[in-house]
Amino acid sequence: MEVVILILIAIGSFSLSILLRKKKKTNSRAIKFEVMRVSGLIMQFFESYDIIYSTLNLQTLESRVRFVDNFYNQLITLHTEDYYQSAINNAILNYKKLYPNRYLKKLQLSLIQNPDITQLKEFYARCVVVSFSGYADKQLNEIQELKRQHAINKRREQVIEVGDQAKYLFKILELDTSGIHLDEIEKIRELFYNTREA
Repeated sequence: MEVVILILIAIGSFSLSILLRKKKKTNSRAIKFEVMRVSGLIMQFFESYDIIYSTLNLQTLESRVRFVDNFYNQLITLHTEDYYQSAINNAILNYKKLYPNRYLKKLQLSLIQNPDITQLKEFYARCVVVSFSGYADKQLNEIQELKRQHAINKRREQVIEVGDQAKYLFKILELDTSGIHLDEIEKIRELFYNTREA
């Protein structure tokens, strides 16, 4: 009888050992999958950051902001997970492979390593101003090449309207309207408004 009990204990121990190894493999696969999934989100953030940072088109900026907003809260939730740093490292390696001539900016990394919605919104606000300013500069250069006053006035009106759109973005993207950003946009608009009849 003791032999039978010992055999049953040995079989049970062996079975438990196999089950634990299977569970460990399953957990390991799940973690690898999560690292790849989160790494993909981080990679999308890096690419979107670059577009938001550099575009002169406010519609492009808005669509990328909305895209990032759809998943950024997931990163806020996940950044305390043990595997999160592995996901960041994986995304950085992939980014460097895909874009060898681009460098990740300090803020870009900070917004991933310590996700912060307030800091992200401030980045958006600055980018709206920079985008409109770049657009206005480009239009100003083109205006200088125009010959007819009607064409010049029409182009200036267009810049003023885009400035209104930039200001409206603050409202629809729920950005801070108390800061200097709206004042900066208005100053650029006024340059075109004041010279409309020149």
